[in-house]
Amino acid sequence: MAGKKLFGRSTVGLKNVCYAMLTETENGHEYGEVVQAAGAIDVTIAPSSENTSQYADDGTYESFTSLGDIEISMEMAGLAEQAQIDWSGHRLDANGVLVKNKDDQGHYFALGFEAKETTGKRRRMWVYKCKAALPEDAAHTTEGTSATFGTAKLKITAMALPDTGDWQTIVREDSVGVEKEIFDAFLDSVYEPED
Repeated sequence: MAGKKLFGRSTVGLKNVCYAMLTETENGHEYGEVVQAAGAIDVTIAPSSENTSQYADDGTYESFTSLGDIEISMEMAGLAEQAQIDWSGHRLDANGVLVKNKDDQGHYFALGFEAKETTGKRRRMWVYKCKAALPEDAAHTTEGTSATFGTAKLKITAMALPDTGDWQTIVREDSVGVEKEIFDAFLDSVYEPED
């Protein structure tokens, strides 16, 4: 068999989950300061797409793929109050107590993180426009000397930015043509493509 052989890379680690609040403006969009969200256990990104075929001359003539919903499942050791305020629109009262109201509306944000690949190299990514549903939070009783950890689970819907159509960027530590400085600073602010 001739030709170039391409290899996919499995991931075996997750860390450096972070986010930046998104504001849509007349001229496009802006991101706020990047905030670390420690305690990441699992992140799964599941974009859906649909292929539509056109039939002509007694067969498939053309096919068009459109991006549908992008669902993100995330499990955290716990979810900090500030993340709940930022993502779900909750508030702190005058005594510092977190208040959740039936009319709270979440805010859009960009989600970033780093995954370790089986090669030992790292992959970093940003998902540009996300909105979280209310988190599922679990607590368990201690049974003798055995403890079961409770975690926070979130369902996040992501979508493309309306002004650019971009929805995600990914950089690998060993990507050909990527400067080390780009990789190192990738999660310091929301990376936006240079065209």
